[in-house]
Amino acid sequence: MDFQTKIKNFVKTFSKDGWILKESNGKTYATNERRVLPVEINDETVFVTYYIDVDEVFQAPVLSAYFYTESGHRLTYDELLKIMPEKLDMNSVSERIHPITGIPLFFIHPCKTIEYITPIEHHGIDFMNAWIGVYGPLFLYRLPI
Repeated sequence: MDFQTKIKNFVKTFSKDGWILKESNGKTYATNERRVLPVEINDETVFVTYYIDVDEVFQAPVLSAYFYTESGHRLTYDELLKIMPEKLDMNSVSERIHPITGIPLFFIHPCKTIEYITPIEHHGIDFMNAWIGVYGPLFLYRLPI
């Protein structure tokens, strides 16, 4: 199954959690906008908008996120470090300009995605569900129960 089909099925399944499908210049991506996180920076609530697109080199989904406060301040890398789970290897997180939207985002490197997720998929679990279950919590996202 190609990425386009996987992402469309994912959005269909989790639209109730705010995921929507977007297309631009013939490329498809998913976004989940303005989620409130259970953390604060400088006494301000932190919000996040998530993005899922495909990495053309690794042919794997990429989870990106735009973290910001209620006043509109975009979190810096150092501020991101303060709110991320301890188990997150920060060497696997970088900043990039989103290839479709042009927005500067933090993202989790997709280089090991296929290696990590394929064994789970072989147990009958949907690839995208397995992927977001592994990568989502690293950026404070959890699938709805």
